[in-house]
Amino acid sequence: VSKHTKTKNKITIMKKITLFTILTLQLFGSSLIAQTATAPASGDGTVGNPYQIATLDNLFWLTQNDTEWDKAFIQIADIDASSTTSWDGGQGFTPIGVELDPFGGGGPEFIGSYNGSGNTINNLFMNRNNPAMFAHSNSASIENLGLTNVNISGPYTTGCLALYFNEGTINNCYSTGVVNSGAFSTGTLASTGGLVAFLGFNSVLSRCYSTAAVMGGRQVGGLIGASDNTSITSNCYTTGSVTCSGSEIGGINGTFYGTMTNCYSTGTITGTTYVGGLTGYNGGTVTNSFWDTQTSGNPTSSGGTGKTTAEMQDIATFTNAAWDFANETINGTNDYWSMPCGGNNYPKLTWQDFNLGLSATGTDTRTECNSFTWIDGSNYTASNNSATFNIVGGAANGCDSLVTLDLIINSVSDLTTTTSGTTISASNTGATYQWLDCDNNNAIIVGETGQSFATTTNGNYAVELTENSCVDTSDCVAITTVGLVESSFGDKFNVYPNPTDGNFSVNLGDVYENSEVLITDLSGKLIDSKTMTQSQTLNLLIEGPAGIYIVSIQAGDKKAVIRLIKK
Repeated sequence: VSKHTKTKNKITIMKKITLFTILTLQLFGSSLIAQTATAPASGDGTVGNPYQIATLDNLFWLTQNDTEWDKAFIQIADIDASSTTSWDGGQGFTPIGVELDPFGGGGPEFIGSYNGSGNTINNLFMNRNNPAMFAHSNSASIENLGLTNVNISGPYTTGCLALYFNEGTINNCYSTGVVNSGAFSTGTLASTGGLVAFLGFNSVLSRCYSTAAVMGGRQVGGLIGASDNTSITSNCYTTGSVTCSGSEIGGINGTFYGTMTNCYSTGTITGTTYVGGLTGYNGGTVTNSFWDTQTSGNPTSSGGTGKTTAEMQDIATFTNAAWDFANETINGTNDYWSMPCGGNNYPKLTWQDFNLGLSATGTDTRTECNSFTWIDGSNYTASNNSATFNIVGGAANGCDSLVTLDLIINSVSDLTTTTSGTTISASNTGATYQWLDCDNNNAIIVGETGQSFATTTNGNYAVELTENSCVDTSDCVAITTVGLVESSFGDKFNVYPNPTDGNFSVNLGDVYENSEVLITDLSGKLIDSKTMTQSQTLNLLIEGPAGIYIVSIQAGDKKAVIRLIKK
């Protein structure tokens, strides 16, 4: 072979190698390029100014910077993690916190805080040893975060939000999707949970839920795989199916130690030994917690109380067990739980964004007089057709009912009166009338239903007016001049009572040195005469028979003549 031919073949081989290398780098490089660690644009990691996680690149940055795992983070937007299926050679998302045994030691843990602020991370993918978003945490706080449509799998201990979680708190978090540790996680420390694999020493999990389908070989729970005897779980629920090829499987917790309060489970539970609707193996204390014996397919549980589906969908099952629901205060005012309307529903955590079922509307049409206090507690004094009020559970199907007020306020247009002598008249010409005796508890004066009332007795009187279907009463008017023939004593002069049973009084309106009193009958016969000194009120008595008498009073230059009736 010529030297030229050897050289040509060598060049051809080198070109093929180079082309293969370029294609290989392009293939794997595309995966590497997708994983861009971008530091948060805002925040410094302090509690007062946490790092703001806005993108998947920010989240990847967090996984790669363990020196920041003691800082505070807040997620400010929903994050799509679909691309994690191609990360790390197909292993997916890299956990935050070094994968350690549950007793710690040997590497950096996540000891900071992560607030999802109500946002989600969607389509998170992991297929690796000991997977979870937070692999190992100590004294951490995680809250207000949803992991949706997860696909998380591993051969041993497997979690979703957290793997090993010690001395921290998880609040208001949830998961949906699939968590699967397969049939191999049967070791002593192998556990699988729909939210947390192992809830460790002095840890608190509250107001969380999972609808994820969970599968594993041992210690498998719809929410928690296994828990420490110092852990606390409260106000949580699960609805996903839980399947275990080995032992210790439960709707909430596979191997339970610690304290559980106010939790429930409804998902199908399938396993071999230590299978429970709520807890598989129970070495702790379970209080006021339930599982659905029908939907779970399990009539027994090592902890909790089994209920039928109908009982589980009846709010009384839970309120009678001291669960704190919205719109009741007997069990507290934290309002952890709400019951969706429409029937055939289980309780939901109040913070969840679920449809309350505002399925009914209506109008409350009313015609009222003067004012009206409505169901919203407001007192309306004018017509109103715009006020609304939501009646929780007010609809026939148990949903809320939004009511609009259509109110007309009517009133009696004029309540004033005028007086001429001993006659009182109502100023209102468009009403009906009934005159009342104010001195007798506003008793009706029989037959007096005209616009005017000619009084025959001194006293206080009012008129009841009916107009626009409204009834109202005027102020009382004092009449003091019945029987007064003449008087120069002034406006304060009055005689009472008239008619009288014999005893009567005369108010002169002022003190006079001498007052001469003459009492005669209608024929002029003198019945009595008196002189009273230094008096303003004259207390007098007619001892004669019933009839009409004339009382004459002279005090200085003042004179009065009174026509008095004795009954």
